[in-house]
Amino acid sequence: MTPDQLAKSGTEHGEQRALFAWLKVAQRHGFDTAWRWAESGDMTVFQSSPYATSNVEQHPELARCFAVPNGGQRDKITAAKLKHEGVKPGVPDVFLPVTCARYAGLFIEMKRSADKATKRRAGSTSNEQDDWISYLRSANYAVSVCFDWRSAARDVQSYIELVKGPG
Repeated sequence: MTPDQLAKSGTEHGEQRALFAWLKVAQRHGFDTAWRWAESGDMTVFQSSPYATSNVEQHPELARCFAVPNGGQRDKITAAKLKHEGVKPGVPDVFLPVTCARYAGLFIEMKRSADKATKRRAGSTSNEQDDWISYLRSANYAVSVCFDWRSAARDVQSYIELVKGPG
């Protein structure tokens, strides 16, 4: 499935699934191939990728990107278990623990986008999320709030390019 197919529901969950699908392709084949695949849905882009026969991942650091299980609807028992395990409300949804001279890592908070057709309003950050975002930025983490998988993917790509330098 392509990222757009995964994100079709318009939920944060769908957008986040789409982001991680795109990251997996970018990890192996590079950003250009990941974007071509996402835009076309054509699986043959992998065969024409300059890295198709290579055993070397183009961005192995993307394998370290992970989701923080702090959102979503849960029953009271599961919510209590997670709280006792240390899950904190407001922590951003995605973390890429890759350092560079300027930042200690990248956090991404995924939000639901607006939809005029269904009159659905865009998601907004809670006070707890704002507090975490402020703290993380003060602790030298890059933090972005993204309303779709594409903006999150662009932020990850920009961050990795900052880490690795131009070219």
